[in-house]
Amino acid sequence: MDFWALFVDYVFGGFYMAVFGIAIIMAIILMMGGVSIYTIVWFLAIYLYVMFLGNGVWLVVLPIWVLILYMFMKGLVAFVDSYYRGGQ
Repeated sequence: MDFWALFVDYVFGGFYMAVFGIAIIMAIILMMGGVSIYTIVWFLAIYLYVMFLGNGVWLVVLPIWVLILYMFMKGLVAFVDSYYRGGQ
């Protein structure tokens, strides 16, 4: 018996169920570790982005990519703004 059959087929029942199951397990572990919900959401968004990108599901990948790009640009603008204002 290989790891795929044991973990994906027998435990979760399919690839997408395994992806979401692992995401829920990671979220619970991060919550128990005291990580902020903002960090947990970003961690899971990037995890789901990578898992669906590798499987070719563009319906999920495109909105997450736009969200990641938007938040990166928002953070970059805030960084530049704080640099020129002296960190205030």
